[in-house]
Amino acid sequence: RRHPCCAGARCMWCRNRRNQIAVVELDRKLENGEIVELLTDEDFDIPTTVDSFGRALYAVNARFGTATPEDNSFQIVRVELN
Repeated sequence: RRHPCCAGARCMWCRNRRNQIAVVELDRKLENGEIVELLTDEDFDIPTTVDSFGRALYAVNARFGTATPEDNSFQIVRVELN
């Protein structure tokens, strides 16, 4: 079963503290890959997970170091795909 952030031979993966989403092109066996694009957004604040919907990705920002996470808001950042 393929991960939901994989579309065909491409996967998207969060590079957390770099505030990037890497687009990885996989080989035919889906065993190895190469980063073909790095997506950034000024609203990224340590994205921890990403999912796709239509022609966009949605990344959830982390809340590390938050003493009471239940009292804080969380951000989801939308990134358009080309």
